[in-house]
Amino acid sequence: MTPPEKQFIDDMASKKKTTPTNNKVESKPTIEKSTPVYQPVDLSSYILLALFKDHWLKLLIISALAGGIYFASVNFGYVLDDAIVIEDNDFTKKGFGGITDHLTSESMEGYFGKQMNLVPGNRYRPLSLVTFAMEYGVTGKLSPGLSHFINIVFYLLTGWLLFLVLQLIAQNAPKWETSFSAENKTAFAFIATLLYIAHPLHVEVVANIKGRDELMAMLFSIWALYFFYKDGLNPQRKHLIIGGVLYFLALLSKENAITFLAIVPLTVYFFIGRNTFRSIPTLIGVTILYLMWRFSVSGVPDFGAEVKDIMNNPFVEMNPGEKLATVFYTLGLYIKLLIFPHPLTHDYYPYAIPIMNFGKLGTLVSFALYIGLIVIAFKYLKQRKIASYGILFYLITLSIVSNLVINVGTFMNDRFVYMPSLGYCILLAAGLVFVYKKFVKSENTILLYSLAALPILAYAGKSFVRVPDWENALTLNKSTFPASENSARANSFMATALFEEYKVTEGLDKRRKLIEEAHPYAIKAQKILPTFHNANVMVAGVAAERYNLTGDLDAFLADFHKVAIIRPDIQTKQKPDGKLHSYLTEYLEYINGKLGPDPKLVNFYRTTVKDMSLSQDVNIKLWGRRLAEMGLQVAPGDPELMRLQNALR
Repeated sequence: MTPPEKQFIDDMASKKKTTPTNNKVESKPTIEKSTPVYQPVDLSSYILLALFKDHWLKLLIISALAGGIYFASVNFGYVLDDAIVIEDNDFTKKGFGGITDHLTSESMEGYFGKQMNLVPGNRYRPLSLVTFAMEYGVTGKLSPGLSHFINIVFYLLTGWLLFLVLQLIAQNAPKWETSFSAENKTAFAFIATLLYIAHPLHVEVVANIKGRDELMAMLFSIWALYFFYKDGLNPQRKHLIIGGVLYFLALLSKENAITFLAIVPLTVYFFIGRNTFRSIPTLIGVTILYLMWRFSVSGVPDFGAEVKDIMNNPFVEMNPGEKLATVFYTLGLYIKLLIFPHPLTHDYYPYAIPIMNFGKLGTLVSFALYIGLIVIAFKYLKQRKIASYGILFYLITLSIVSNLVINVGTFMNDRFVYMPSLGYCILLAAGLVFVYKKFVKSENTILLYSLAALPILAYAGKSFVRVPDWENALTLNKSTFPASENSARANSFMATALFEEYKVTEGLDKRRKLIEEAHPYAIKAQKILPTFHNANVMVAGVAAERYNLTGDLDAFLADFHKVAIIRPDIQTKQKPDGKLHSYLTEYLEYINGKLGPDPKLVNFYRTTVKDMSLSQDVNIKLWGRRLAEMGLQVAPGDPELMRLQNALR
């Protein structure tokens, strides 16, 4: 309890002692319903120092929990999109010289060399990229260990600020004055913070360096909320200014911070009950400034543009009913994973989540669950119950990543509930305190903390086990199964990880084992999404290496046939002249030179070109003609190939 709060309670206690009990006018509660018994106190600038002084042990425990779970990650490398934001990002590798580039460019431009607009709304999240450029500027090299360490520090600071804000809210909330003691309120804030720090759904954010955009957005959003809440208690212009600056930094970190446009006044309404609208002009002004800046840099998003790449629009093959049903099904999975976070995966690409409809039980249960949450939230809105606040916090912050507002480019992701999960932690912590008070009826908070330790330790244990999955590409892709066994991307990436391991492995037996292990993943990825570029690249690449190792021509030609009839234009990395390798053509030219008029090879050309001649795709027909020419190189005058070549003209 901070010094001004303690002084206020002492003053109130002394007044109660000196108030005559027989004075009906004095003892009658006047305007008690409209004026909180617990009057807002003047919160001075030293509240942070008071927090450290009064709660240093709790802050130490928060730090130990965050550090204990995630410290191993400082030995990890880069995975997934770390290449886009750091390893292969030209702006990041300029160091301090790249800061201006990040601030004045769409977020993927430093990787692709130009603005690609691969997903609806494009991406403008410069602040985390600026920190990566600063790291590179300081060290002069790629330093994944340093980046991981900074992520842990950001997470730890988020825990501290979260405890500060929840403690402040709880101690000054009039609706809790008669039900929770000061010790109960502190316990609530501490338990909610520990639940948040321990939750396994956050591993994807903290252990993945690229997740810093989420970390910084949450950190600055909570920090901004602290100052806006202080303004609600003790209106001062400086609170609004500082809160506005922090909110702007949150928006520059990631656009989902825009949900705090609603969260801030909601919090002031629930826990103060007055000055609810004071922050709104500042919030709106900052939001407009941010949008103007963003649009001037990356353009006005065209949300109506059709994205046909299924890896950036998972609903492209669904009708509107299937899309809505699938969205609600994934929203139900979020609640399931918040409560019981198992199994975990980083890959929810097509079709890790199946195409759903409103006749399936999973969709109906999820739809009913969310309707129930909305009903509860609005039922207790006027009463300003903590249950209503927790639900609304969850729903509001989830809305922007739910696929109901905009298409976020994938079905779902653990990192998408990094913000919304706070609503769940608030609900669970308040529920634990309520159950403790109702049934235990003791002011001994040790018992309360013992009760709360069960979910906290369970979540922490799951997080601790999950963190090593993010060590490298191979460990991460292995961890996606069986949860993502129907994802074309997960299977393709697993094949890729094994293939990359194969390339640096010595010893024939070990190399053969790795390439054989990669093969079924590549084949399954192509089977799930036949036109998926990466899957076809891996089928062709793995087939070629298997042939080099085993000499099994039948297996090699069978795999190349699978690719040729779907993606004969398969291309890989650029040549020095800027043109793309056409992998199929180049490797077949090598095989032609090696085998000559081998009957199996000639038959491959005949059957493949025949299948391609049946396609309605102009590009496939063109490549079919090219393959017919290659077949005639090893079998000059072959009547079947000549007939097919003429048919394709």
